[in-house]
Amino acid sequence: MREIVSQTVAERRFQMALTVLFALAALCLGAVGIYGVVSYSVACRTREIGLRLALGALPGDLIRWVFAIGFRPVLAGLVAGLLAAIVIGPCAACCTASLQPTPSHWASSLLSCC
Repeated sequence: MREIVSQTVAERRFQMALTVLFALAALCLGAVGIYGVVSYSVACRTREIGLRLALGALPGDLIRWVFAIGFRPVLAGLVAGLLAAIVIGPCAACCTASLQPTPSHWASSLLSCC
């Protein structure tokens, strides 16, 4: 009986494994992209950071400042992506018969961003 069940779900299990693999690859690419944006932003402001240190800025204040300027593009992309999802989501739901957006889907999407 276990063999029959195993053979029945083998294709679905393989599809799920591929989906997880691609999701992990997308997550890694996103992390590398965010790292690149923050790194470039800091590299462009190296002189400004040195000047702030020379004028007496505390290292903790500089770290907060670097995160603030580094993640502005990230937050802008997040807002743009959420707005695009809100606009495109219902259009995509019209194209698929079995998928209908519900408030629980919206809530889980918003919570996953936080």
